[in-house]
Amino acid sequence: MEKKTEIIQAFIELKKFWFQHMGRHMEDQAATILQYEAMSYIYKHPGCAMKELSLHMDISISSATQLTNRLMQSYLLARVQDEKDRRVIHLNLTKTGEKELKEKGKRMEEKIQLIIDAIPQKDLEDFLRIQKDIVSVIYHKK
Repeated sequence: MEKKTEIIQAFIELKKFWFQHMGRHMEDQAATILQYEAMSYIYKHPGCAMKELSLHMDISISSATQLTNRLMQSYLLARVQDEKDRRVIHLNLTKTGEKELKEKGKRMEEKIQLIIDAIPQKDLEDFLRIQKDIVSVIYHKK
């Protein structure tokens, strides 16, 4: 198999494993991995508008609305209408949402730590360098 094809397959396999593995260990919590990403953004940007969330997640405003509807149904998110412009909705996590986010973050860190502990230090240094290069390429290509 050609090296490029092998690398592409490894990326696909890693992504597939990540979503399956992390999802399986978090199914007892209310939020999915996609919802966790939205909650993380809202936590870091309290009061952000729906449009900001959709831009950050690279999804339509309609999809962001559906996503936040599910979070609201689980009492993880509150929406506040802008006093000056009723079309603008501001997003904030509830106390339950903040607690869920912290718990899920802790679980993710624990799972990642198990993987990190199994990899030799030299390989971790190479992995970190390569990961930074990949992120740099991704953000400079947009």
